[in-house]
Amino acid sequence: MKSGFWPYSVDTYDMFLLLKKKPRVTEHAIAKKFHVNDKTAASWWKAALEKNILLLPEFRRKAFHNFYEYFYYVNVEDPHEYFEELISREAEIKEDIIHFSVQTGFCNFQIVSNKKIHPEGEIILSGARSDYFLSTPEKTTFEDSLTTIERKLSSLERIEGHPSPLVYHESVYEDWDEFDEKIYLEFSRNMRKPFKLVLKKTGAKRDQISDWMKRRDQFGHTIVMYFPLGLNSYQPTIYCIDTCFDSLLIDFFSSLPVPTVFYRIFSDSSLLYTVISVLCLLIVFSAVLHLSSIIHLLQECAPQGGNLFSTDQLTL
Repeated sequence: MKSGFWPYSVDTYDMFLLLKKKPRVTEHAIAKKFHVNDKTAASWWKAALEKNILLLPEFRRKAFHNFYEYFYYVNVEDPHEYFEELISREAEIKEDIIHFSVQTGFCNFQIVSNKKIHPEGEIILSGARSDYFLSTPEKTTFEDSLTTIERKLSSLERIEGHPSPLVYHESVYEDWDEFDEKIYLEFSRNMRKPFKLVLKKTGAKRDQISDWMKRRDQFGHTIVMYFPLGLNSYQPTIYCIDTCFDSLLIDFFSSLPVPTVFYRIFSDSSLLYTVISVLCLLIVFSAVLHLSSIIHLLQECAPQGGNLFSTDQLTL
């Protein structure tokens, strides 16, 4: 849809669906799909990235026992100073720490690691992360999506349990070697990285990379994010919700016009809930325009849905 922000004839939602289906789709294939020349397709792709309408596809491993990732939500004395400290120690900690960011809300710092650690500050919530689930957004406006969620809530007579996609795998993913690990690290932040560069950095052979690509859905998730108005128009927010109704919340948030990432944290922390020594928290990462509206709707189902905490993610 043309606008001042997006003056091109192609609908960015259609580009998103193509990228979701084929994360390594070429500019030539984009041109062929939309019946334009390669130069036009290249200009569309460049503009979608520059405006942060589409983000480069990323890859995350499923929660097999040998791939567990541990999430820590903590309060530290000075989160910005702690961020700079970890940046300065990047070479030292890069083997253990995958991601860290400053937050506001129920905690002021988040760390993701590939093993259990003892971070600085007070741990508010910590635990192993489940498989991810990424919603496919509706082609709608934010206002219309709220109306849809309200309608679903008003017609909700009882909550039925459905199998959750947010699972933990007790087994080890065995078909994994040092080259698989190196290839994963190269593609984790950019699934479109050229094979030639991955070959050079990993020492793997082309057929090893091709085989990894063919098998990737067995052991991981490709994450394609889409922001129709550009990422800067949204507020990325993490909600932590104590609930056993994953499918209900996934259904609600899937009504939004932007993708939402879901995962569980299996925590033995009693800092939030003293009556429960072991609990699972559903983590929802969503970029929304009017946070108070979503929070209000969630609190409407709080008697069934559990307790809600949220945090704004400041540093990605």
